[in-house]
Amino acid sequence: MSEIADRFIKDVCSCIKYKGVHNEVKDELSLHIDELKDSYLSKGLPEEEAEKKAIADMGNAAEIGEKLNKQHRPQTEWSLIILTAIISIFGILVMYVSSHFENQPVSFSKHIFHVVFGVAALIGMYFTDYIKLKKHPKLLYSAAVLLLIFCMIFGTAYAGTQKMLVVGKSAISVNSVAGILFVSSFCGFLEKYQGKGFMGILKLMFWGIGSMMLFVLQPSMSMAFVLFVAYAVLIIRAISANHFEGNKKIQMIAVLSLGGISALITLGALLSNPPRLERLLSFWNNGANDRSGSGWIFAMADKVLKSSNLFGKGTPLAEGSIDWVMPEITTDFALVNLINNFGWVVGIALVAIIAIFIVKMFITSNKIRNSFGMYLSLVSCVMLAVQFVINILFNFGMCPYVGVSLPFISYGGTNYLTNMIYVGLILSVWRKNNILPRTPRNFSTKEKMITLADNKLIIDFGINKTKNPIER
Repeated sequence: MSEIADRFIKDVCSCIKYKGVHNEVKDELSLHIDELKDSYLSKGLPEEEAEKKAIADMGNAAEIGEKLNKQHRPQTEWSLIILTAIISIFGILVMYVSSHFENQPVSFSKHIFHVVFGVAALIGMYFTDYIKLKKHPKLLYSAAVLLLIFCMIFGTAYAGTQKMLVVGKSAISVNSVAGILFVSSFCGFLEKYQGKGFMGILKLMFWGIGSMMLFVLQPSMSMAFVLFVAYAVLIIRAISANHFEGNKKIQMIAVLSLGGISALITLGALLSNPPRLERLLSFWNNGANDRSGSGWIFAMADKVLKSSNLFGKGTPLAEGSIDWVMPEITTDFALVNLINNFGWVVGIALVAIIAIFIVKMFITSNKIRNSFGMYLSLVSCVMLAVQFVINILFNFGMCPYVGVSLPFISYGGTNYLTNMIYVGLILSVWRKNNILPRTPRNFSTKEKMITLADNKLIIDFGINKTKNPIER
C-alpha cells in the first residue's frame, strides 16, 4: 500500500478511540481503495493518479472516522439496570418486614450488605472483558467440579440435603457459584465446537450432562433442572443458527431425542428416591392438616394468600403469624410474604415488572452481534428467567415445590450475588456490542461493513438494521 493510502487509513483510525476495531476498518478501507483504483486503471489512468482519485472518492478521513467512532462507543442498557433496581427495592421492603419476625427473623443489615456487595459485583462484571471467558472453558469447568467435590466432602448439610460451605456465621451456596462457572464454560465449549457438526454437539452434551450429574449427586435437583433448561436453549439456538454446520433437521431431531432420554433417566433417579418423590408429590398431596405432611406448605401458602388484602397487611391466620406457619417464608416463599405484608396490588405489580424484565433481557440478548457474547448473554437470561418463573408458579400453587429462590427478593447472599453477576454479564456483553467485531461465520459475505453504490461510500457495521448506514 502506498504512503498516501496508508496515511488516509491512519487518519480515519486516529478518530476511532477503540483500537480493537482498527484492523477491521483498515482491511475494509484497503479493499475498497484497491477496488476503486482498479476501476480507474481499467480506464487508462496512471497508477499514481488512479490511487489519488480512489482516495478522493472515499471522502473526508476525519468525518468518516468521527462517525465510526460514534458507532463504536460503549453502550449501557439502562432499562435493565433500572428494572433490576426496582425489583431489588421490593426485596429490601420485604426483608425489612421480615427482620421483625419472631420465628424466622432475618438480619436487615446483612441483606443491605448483600445488596451492596451484589451491586459491586454487577459493576465489576460490567467493566470486565467477557471475551476472556471464551479462552478458558476447561479451567472454568474444572473449577466448578472441584468446588462441588470439596463441598460434598467438607460442606455442611442444609435442610438435610444440599450442602453448603460455612465460613464463620455465613453459609455459602456452592451450587450457585458452580452454576455460573458451568454455564460460562459451556458457552466457551459451544464456541470451540463451532462448525464441528454433530460430533461437536455430542461433545457439548457430554460436558453438559457431566455437570448436571454432579448436581444430582450433591443433591440439588433444582439446579440440575435449571442447567438442563439452559443447556437445551443454547444448543437449540445454536442448531437453528447453523452454528455447527450440517443438516439442521437431523441435528435437531437427534438432540431432542437424546435430551428426552436424559430427562427420563433423571426422572427415574428422582422417582427412586422417596424423600425427593414425596416433595415432588406435595403439589397433589391432600394431607394439609398434618404439619409433617408434604402438603402442609402448599396448604399454608394458599391460606396466607387468601387472607391477604388488596393493600396493606393481610388478615391474621388462626394458626398464627406467617413466620410460624410458613416454612421458607423469607426465601423460597418470599413472594407470598410480600403479598401478605403489602397486598395483592404490590405483589401483582412485582410480577408484572419481572415479566417486563425477562422480556427486556431476551430482546437485548437477541441483538448481540458477537456469537460468544450472544450465547453468554442468552444463558444468563435463561438462568434468571427460569428461577423467576418456577418460583412464581409454586408460590401461587401452580407447580410442584422446587427449592428455587426469587432473584433479588429472597434472603440469601450467595444467590443475590450470583444473580447480580448474571445481570452484569448481560450488561457487559451489551456494553461492547458496538465495539467488538461481529462474528464472521454468522454473516453473509454480502454483508460488508463498507460498500460502494451510486458513487457513495456506505459504511455499515450491522449494529441496527433499522437505522440508515453512514453514507459519503
